Amino acid sequence: MQAGNSRPRSLANASVIVTLCLILSFCSSLVPSAQAQAQGNPPKPKTHDYIFTYVSVMDPKIVEDVFGKRISDRFVAIQVTLSNTNPNFQFLIHDVSLDLKNVFGEEFLQNLEQRSKEHCKTCSDSCMARTSLGVRESDDAQQARLSQCKESCGACSNADLRFELSSLELSLIRGVAEKGQAQDKRNKLLRYLEGAGTVAAGFVGFVGPKYSDFVALYNGEFLAGYRHVYPDFTINQMNRLSDSAYKSNTLIPKEQARVIVAFIPQAMFLTPDQRKNFRKDPTSLYPDYYDANASTKKTVDFRRAMALVDGNFVAELKNLPVILTGVQINPDQALEWQKPNPVVKGYILGQFLEGANIALVNPPAGVQIAPDTEATPEEGKLFFVITANGPVPDTTPLSFKVFNKQNTQTISQAVSYTTPTPTLDSQQALEGMVGGPDVSFKLTGKNIIAATKLTITPGDSGVTATYHVETADDGTTSLVGKLNMTNAKEGTYNLGAKNGSLSSAVTGLLTVKPKPTTP
Repeated sequence: MQAGNSRPRSLANASVIVTLCLILSFCSSLVPSAQAQAQGNPPKPKTHDYIFTYVSVMDPKIVEDVFGKRISDRFVAIQVTLSNTNPNFQFLIHDVSLDLKNVFGEEFLQNLEQRSKEHCKTCSDSCMARTSLGVRESDDAQQARLSQCKESCGACSNADLRFELSSLELSLIRGVAEKGQAQDKRNKLLRYLEGAGTVAAGFVGFVGPKYSDFVALYNGEFLAGYRHVYPDFTINQMNRLSDSAYKSNTLIPKEQARVIVAFIPQAMFLTPDQRKNFRKDPTSLYPDYYDANASTKKTVDFRRAMALVDGNFVAELKNLPVILTGVQINPDQALEWQKPNPVVKGYILGQFLEGANIALVNPPAGVQIAPDTEATPEEGKLFFVITANGPVPDTTPLSFKVFNKQNTQTISQAVSYTTPTPTLDSQQALEGMVGGPDVSFKLTGKNIIAATKLTITPGDSGVTATYHVETADDGTTSLVGKLNMTNAKEGTYNLGAKNGSLSSAVTGLLTVKPKPTTP
């Protein structure tokens, strides 16, 4: 009898132990919540209760205007508004994905559902065989085990069925935009024109004065006119991309919203013909909802995309490790690099920059950086002011160091600006004499900067010059100096101004007369 009663007694004991474990587990789960409430911190909420998403597909032509043609040609841009309605916690975004299962028509959705069911059955059958106890079990126990297997397999219900795709991250999108800047038709043609002008300027000393006038006109007014008629919007487009594109670990403050743009590679989902039609008229890919008999099997309607967000609610934290994504200096500020005492303003793009400090690593001589205390603070931007005691040449590398109590990060970017073409006004003719006294000059015009060089053509004149850039009270600049005639040769010469490879000249401005013979 004792042997016969041992099994029921052991089952009873096991039941008591399980019950106690459940009670202890339940009580322990209350401890953190109780502690949090005792400390005044409410328990963290569930994401779906407070985070709401709103989706809007962007017209490809608007995408081209906002972010550039290369981005528009390669991506479907979808604006996602994320709203955090929780009054106590910020929301830290880990990932923003798009569920596209309803985008590509009924036939695609039916095939996806069929594949999901087949996967679910294969997975759950394998799970049931693997977890079998090898003894007969009740129908309820078997059904419970089947439910657990289906839950572990996933995608066994329509609620779990997804065709999910994460947006490309900002740093990857910027790479595409940077390539687009170099390959943009406007910029490529400008480089070809500038290259032709540089080569043509090298032959000025071998051709007559009319050719010199033509080259000066080409490199001056013509190229300046081209830049004016076809301005370069790349820098502004890159700025908007850095402000709007999806970035991981982005914070949404409590009771606020954030708008980001998710980018989907077109070539992964659309055929070449569909890509052309989408750019020309996105609605041409949509199903005809007005015609009840129209087929919706193979249509593409990105309006039906659903945004999925993953992340955690977090309490407001300070001194988080900084994350840097870019350096921005607007084109008008970049021109300041060319002045005698540049003062250049810009900002660092990134995350957790509040309260961070900034410095330059191994800066060029005379170049210093400081926070811009006059700028209006913005989340994700650290404003700075760079000063120098002389012009900073184009392509000079700068390494920015941003740091707080948690970490230090560096990011590098070269000085970049479009050098303007100098243009000289009509000048009073200058006369000198072989071996005679120095000839003073003052060349006035536009776009004479600290780096402007004086040119004397043809190059075998023997005339040397000492000069500097002079700035008047009204801000106008001019080249002022003296021409040394010690080794000058008789002839007529052109005087000009040159900024990098861009130059202009006044033909026949200097005449050197022979030294008078003694009787």
